[in-house]
Parts: sequence; structure tokens; C-alpha cells
Amino acid sequence: MPERAWQDLAIDFFSAKECATFLVIVDYYNPSWNRDKDTKDIDAIRKIKGKIYADKKRGSKISDISEGDIVRIRNYEPGKIEPKWSKENFKVIKKVGNDTLVVSDQGVRYRRPVAHLSKIQTSSSIQEPTKNNDTNARVKDRKGKIGIPDTDEAKRPKRGHKLPVRYQ
Repeated sequence: MPERAWQDLAIDFFSAKECATFLVIVDYYNPSWNRDKDTKDIDAIRKIKGKIYADKKRGSKISDISEGDIVRIRNYEPGKIEPKWSKENFKVIKKVGNDTLVVSDQGVRYRRPVAHLSKIQTSSSIQEPTKNNDTNARVKDRKGKIGIPDTDEAKRPKRGHKLPVRYQ
């Protein structure tokens, strides 16, 4: 029997009519019955694993831009002196996957991918840092400088320095 039953199968039957139709049935006992389905499944699994690896290697992350956010648009053809991002603010009115529809203050609508948008931090979206009583946390002192709180741990030993005789 051939490797795949439905390919290159020649059946010689003797019958009275030459125009008779013969049906070749391949059942699930045949080893080549489910071969294509298994190959497709393995291929799909490898494709998903490759996508996960590439996303991790590239450092991609899910966008935090949602409907109602204020964003800036990346200039498609920035010149040598022009900035990468537009100065005008836009509002996101619709987002479906990677596709985003934004509108300007004048009512002009643009359709751009999320990668070409930069979210603008507003005063309401900036959250106050929570106070943590952790001893290793950095604390702002009264002068506004960032410092590390004092701990009871022993400091590293330091080597003693001796001045030369001529400087004493």
C-alpha cells in the first residue's frame, strides 16, 4: 500500500461498465489519516512559542493607552530640526487592538497605530507615591534630597590613612 492512501492509488476492478465510480475510504486505522492535522497543530504551537520569545526579547509590552486619554502623535516624516512628536494634543476616541482613532482640538481625525502615540501625563493621572515604612526604602528628608535612612548595621571597615612625615 502506498504511504498516503489517497495519492497514487491505482485500483483495477473488473466490471461490466467502464464508467463505474469507486470510492476509496481511508479510515482512522491508516497511519496517514491524521498526519496533516498533527503537523498543523505542531506548527501552530511552534509559531506561538516563537512569538512569545520574540516579544520577550524585543521587550514589548501592552499599551496603557485607552479611550479618553490625551496623547501626542509621532511625526511621520520628521526633518533634521523637527521634533519626533507633534506639539498638538489629541484625544483617543476609539481603540480596537493596535488601531487607534484620535481627534484634535480642531476636530481633525487621524487613524494611527498605538506605537505612534505617546500618552501625556495629566495632574489627575499622576498618583502620589504611597508611604512605606520599609527601612530600605529611600526617604526624602527636609532639604529635598534623597537619602537612605540610617540603619543599625555595622558599616564596612575602612583602611586607615597615614599622612607622610613631611606633611605632619
